[in-house]
Amino acid sequence: MHILRSTLAAATALVAVGLVVTPLASDAAGAATAQPVTTRTAHPAAADAGKTTVSVSPANRGIVQRDQDLQLTVTVTNDTDTEVPAGTAELDIFRSVSTRDVLSDWLADTTTTGYLGAPMDSVDVPAVPAHRSVTQTVTIVPGNVGLGGYTSFGARRIAADYTAGSTSAVARSAITWYPDFEQTPVGVSVAMPVTVPRTTDGVLTASELAAATAVDGTLTQQLDAAQDHNVTLAVDPRIIASIRLLGENAPTSATTWLQRLESLRNEKFALAYADADVSGLHQAGADGTPGVVSLDQQVDPEDFPGAVTASPTPSPTDGATPGAASPSAPAPTDTATPGAEPTGTATDGAAGTPTLPTTKSLLDFPWSMSGMSWPVEGTVAQDDLAALAASGTETTIVSSGNTSAGADTTIAASERIGDQHVLVADQGASALLRDAATAKDEQTWSTDMAELTATLATAARSGTATSPVLLTLGREWPTDSDRLSRALDALESTAWVSPSDLSSAAAASAGSLTLASSSAGDDRVDQLRRLVDGERDVVSFASALDDPADLTAPARLSLLALSSNAWRGDTGDLTVAIDRQLSRWTKQTSAVSIPNSSSLTLLGDRSSLPISVRNRSDYPVTVRLSVQPSSSALRVVKNDIEVKVQAQSSTRTTVPVQSVANGKVSLTMSLQSPTGVTISQPSTVELNVQAQWETVITAVAAVGLVGIFGFGIFRSIRKRIRRRNGEVDDEEDDPNRPLAVQPAAPGAPGRPGGAGRPRWAPAAPAGGRAATWWTRPRREPRAPARRLTCLQAGPAHRALPAGPRAGGSGRLLRRRPRRSGDGSACGCCGRCRSRRCRPSAPSSSPSSTRSPPPSAVSAGRARCSRRAPWPRGCWGSRRPSSWRSRSVRTSPCPRTRSPWRTSCRTTSTRSSRAVCCPPCSSRRSSAR
Repeated sequence: MHILRSTLAAATALVAVGLVVTPLASDAAGAATAQPVTTRTAHPAAADAGKTTVSVSPANRGIVQRDQDLQLTVTVTNDTDTEVPAGTAELDIFRSVSTRDVLSDWLADTTTTGYLGAPMDSVDVPAVPAHRSVTQTVTIVPGNVGLGGYTSFGARRIAADYTAGSTSAVARSAITWYPDFEQTPVGVSVAMPVTVPRTTDGVLTASELAAATAVDGTLTQQLDAAQDHNVTLAVDPRIIASIRLLGENAPTSATTWLQRLESLRNEKFALAYADADVSGLHQAGADGTPGVVSLDQQVDPEDFPGAVTASPTPSPTDGATPGAASPSAPAPTDTATPGAEPTGTATDGAAGTPTLPTTKSLLDFPWSMSGMSWPVEGTVAQDDLAALAASGTETTIVSSGNTSAGADTTIAASERIGDQHVLVADQGASALLRDAATAKDEQTWSTDMAELTATLATAARSGTATSPVLLTLGREWPTDSDRLSRALDALESTAWVSPSDLSSAAAASAGSLTLASSSAGDDRVDQLRRLVDGERDVVSFASALDDPADLTAPARLSLLALSSNAWRGDTGDLTVAIDRQLSRWTKQTSAVSIPNSSSLTLLGDRSSLPISVRNRSDYPVTVRLSVQPSSSALRVVKNDIEVKVQAQSSTRTTVPVQSVANGKVSLTMSLQSPTGVTISQPSTVELNVQAQWETVITAVAAVGLVGIFGFGIFRSIRKRIRRRNGEVDDEEDDPNRPLAVQPAAPGAPGRPGGAGRPRWAPAAPAGGRAATWWTRPRREPRAPARRLTCLQAGPAHRALPAGPRAGGSGRLLRRRPRRSGDGSACGCCGRCRSRRCRPSAPSSSPSSTRSPPPSAVSAGRARCSRRAPWPRGCWGSRRPSSWRSRSVRTSPCPRTRSPWRTSCRTTSTRSSRAVCCPPCSSRRSSAR
């Protein structure tokens, strides 16, 4: 075939030599002109690495009209280690009109064999050094193009066949023949995503936003390219929420970018938060489209001075399962309120006080279209559309290659697949637009735009699309916004292209297609499945928190960030990021547990088993403790006990159990949330049950206590009976027994200061009342003290009138002295404060000759006349208890009614705290 083509070229050259009289160089209209050769470093595509390739790029996007030259740029790239010798590139053309299928097959063909069309011209290519490329521009006159006689508008196929020694390469492209007549244009809508590169956080930081919104930042370039073009913007809501979350601390470039986005006239709709892979997540096990749970936890009050806390944002209904959403309550990313404040700060209309932003205010934006979902092309499975619709999606963008139409078929955008409304993007044409937007050099951009223009020409010529077709840009970020802007300018300036809004394309009458089920890829689904399972564990654990959103909201943001489409094509880094996130989630879900315990011994029939619950998380939790014995030797009386544990603390609770039989029992203890979700791994403890020991120990203790108290009661009763019978107590049992050696009484012989004086004498009754008064006779011998009984009666116990003095020298006394004349111990009556004395052994001293008064009753242990027992607290030298409440310094002496003196010379060790009465020489302690 190559020999045949060379022969035809030689014959053509001979004919040209015979027909042309003037030199070839003098006829510019009938020959091809080659421009100077350009050499540069080779930058081949990945598929062409290590090979020699050729490319052909038509000028003016390949549009050729009558009497116009066709300018082609031929580039030979040598990516080998040896130099390629000089060669020739032959330029060929198919002059017949190409349909969409034929053109698509032609552009996709990479072989070097087969018929390449009629020759137009050829160009000499010099030697190409190793790892270099050579570019030559060739201008072909209209006569050599040979399309002047064709009146049919449409695409034509061209090729460049390069030969240099044993090296050969073929490049294929297309041009568009556009004669002088009007062609009905095809409506074209373009959708462009506005996203950021991959991150692991659900909220962008200030530094990331500052870099993305700088003059040469990614977000700035995307808006520069879309401005003044009929392009619909699909915006990642994470960008808007992140700028608003920073409040007053947001970078100036970021707030300016947000204001610019709102002011653009382009149509806008929201992508999934963080541009999450919605189809991949559903295929990984999520129950729907994951949405934001809450952004309230990301709000820092310091970024909003003067703002007050607003009412909390209600959590979505899908809090229990990752990705679940309710049609009646769509995720915040699916709905919007036009006119929301760009700062995200709400204002209380009644008081005019700014409030902290809520999830709703952070995500609200004046979207042109709502309920849109845009999975990555070629990744939608059969069940994904129904799941997206259940999550609130009204319209899903799918590629034509994911449907029964095919990748290279011109089809209207608005279609229906089953019961779901979809917008079908032209996959082949979209790929050419993306290649032009991301082209690295001018030749590549020209090639891609020429092929796109020819493809749209076939669509316009066929007329199969009665409504606008849809072209989509990819998730890649253009390195040069100028090429994307030029591509959109060229597209909109094409005569057979009519720019259209996406809303118009969506509102058109829908056709009917079927879905060609596809997948996000096994490797990516496996990675996303790990994320979904990990977040499901966090959601289950969070059901024990008072506010589950404190834990589920950050976890959902991390899930969406790591499932972003920006991570596609970078499996290694994604694996590392997922491993780190799963490690953090595992630490959170294992924060509540039952510490391991050693073996316990349970004695008795009924007991309470102590169990500790530890919470190492930063949030208080409420759990239910369940205990399951391994055998019937132990019965749990009360199970499923609710336990509240504060953050970073431990709480001990008790479980009532009953022993049935002796033996060893294994107890399995588990924790569940109030909703019945298992919180931690069950813990086991060995228990040694001894059912009868408690009864034996209790019986022994009871018998001992009864014996002790019974012996004490018996001893007290025996003493009282002996006292009632007049028997004397045992010396060792009586704490108030007389001393074995009695001290000398005051005034007795042998005491310094003279002979003793009798102290007491009977006095005549006063007022005819049966009362006994004692006077203090002067210089009378004292009688031995005997046991006396209080003979006072009636109310006179409390206030006794003054009686006659005995012998005119005595004074009636209201209280008995502290001691009797012979030093025996005395007591007092608790009601009348009269005293009695317990006699000591009879004294043989002559001074002790005093006889008891006739009214006195020698009644052993008799009671007071008012039947009040003599209080033992008054025995001995202690004063009656009723005196203790009085001030000894202010009350007079009860005998002489004289004031007390504080200067007393006694031998008492407490003399400094004693007072005395000079007339009666009595002494008394000054302590209260």
